Amino acid sequence: MLYALDRVNGDPRVLPNLTLGARILDTCSRDTYALEQALSFVRSLLPPEGGEGSCPDGSAPRRPPPERLVGVIGASASSVSIMVANVLRLFAIPQISYASTAPELSDPGRYEFFSRVVPPDSYQAQAMVAVVRALGWSYVSTLASEGNYGESGVEAFVQSSREAGGLCIAQSIKIPREPKPGEFAKVIGRLMETSTARGVVLFANEDDIRHVLEAATLANLSGHFSWVGSDSWGAKMAPVQGLEEAASGAITILPKRASVPGFDEYFTSRSLENNRRNLWFHEFWEDDFNCRLPHGGAPHAEPGAGAAPVRKCTGRERIGRDSPYEQEGKVQFVIDAVLAMAHGLHSLLGEACPGGGLCAHMDPPDGRRLLTHIRRVAFNGTGGTGIRSQCRRRSQLLPQLPLQQRLPELRHPREPEPQQHRISGGGSAPAPLRSRCQFHSRCRPQSRSRFESRSRSRFQSWSQSRPQFQAQSQFKTQSRSLFQFRLRFQSRSRSQF
Repeated sequence: MLYALDRVNGDPRVLPNLTLGARILDTCSRDTYALEQALSFVRSLLPPEGGEGSCPDGSAPRRPPPERLVGVIGASASSVSIMVANVLRLFAIPQISYASTAPELSDPGRYEFFSRVVPPDSYQAQAMVAVVRALGWSYVSTLASEGNYGESGVEAFVQSSREAGGLCIAQSIKIPREPKPGEFAKVIGRLMETSTARGVVLFANEDDIRHVLEAATLANLSGHFSWVGSDSWGAKMAPVQGLEEAASGAITILPKRASVPGFDEYFTSRSLENNRRNLWFHEFWEDDFNCRLPHGGAPHAEPGAGAAPVRKCTGRERIGRDSPYEQEGKVQFVIDAVLAMAHGLHSLLGEACPGGGLCAHMDPPDGRRLLTHIRRVAFNGTGGTGIRSQCRRRSQLLPQLPLQQRLPELRHPREPEPQQHRISGGGSAPAPLRSRCQFHSRCRPQSRSRFESRSRSRFQSWSQSRPQFQAQSQFKTQSRSLFQFRLRFQSRSRSQF
């Protein structure tokens, strides 16, 4: 985010003569803590307790000017974004997330001021159904972390599997928000109750994924299950480090992304001397180089008896030279979220202050007017594609496709399709499958030859409220079993995985 702010402030074409700053807070991936953090910066927008008051001489008290809070970037977890969005809408503060994918956030009535630069889980679920069918599976279990992300993701997967047909859900297991000791051993035990359903679809946070893999290893079931993980797993190493055997063969989904040119050079050049503005950089430094700073570092627990002492950091370590480095997967989306906010402010500035500079209409700007301009932005994203949003009620800011596959007008996911967009080919909807199948034999797997005759992993799904779509798989040789999908809508809207 700091890199994106530097790019905006260094571009004379965006917000000229103005500096865009940030107050960055850590949500700790907890919705309740994020609520406290959100209230801390909106409190300045509230009138003082007991009114303005007066000084002993009768004059009005002098108070520091309120922060010019114009918008919020984040959060990452859907549950956190939902909690924060409920507060921000009360103060008409636009919010743009770079990673929250829960379908619930697409509701414009409840989350009017929320936008995102990633597609919702409903598209991801369709891709995961395509993966499962391409593998020839017909009987799988689902595993979800308790909360909006996990539960809504599994719900979308079950719905997509019903529409696609030929797929039965053995059982749907939910991991409690605060699991008790031995909870994950019970999860593995429940999965073994339907041992023939060796395919497991996961919509879980990375901590829960790691505990599930640990439990499978302890139960001597490494290699028994085949995992299909959502973007919360993606290409992250933390859930599988030291548990590679249990995770072997896993297929994970990620939004289609690209490496951001220039960021690697920027980040690997960061040091303790030139990056003091990042409050968490000391903690990162100690973790990345497995050392301890003599002053100002993060608190450490004392090593136990027999443990190797932690070496002291010299400060001369270098990222990428003395530690492994790979660009984090969300870098592109964080930068795009900041750019969307900046371009929205730039557009509003041109309308509200035609004479240039910061006029009274922008101090602070009206949140509803800013939201309208954010939903109209069009700029070149960091992934090499244009980003735009034409519908004012739309909550997705998605990349454009190349010129020959230009995105037509996009609508909010809940808005009805125009009458002329009918499903090609006609026919009636297939009868939905039950979420649980009493006997495995009732669900016959799709014929492999039949699947391959439909261009390998293409599938067609009927939907009463959406046009027919196709999913194409892009099999790539990668080191982390990354399986990318591109969903293409044949009529109006298109999204990429």
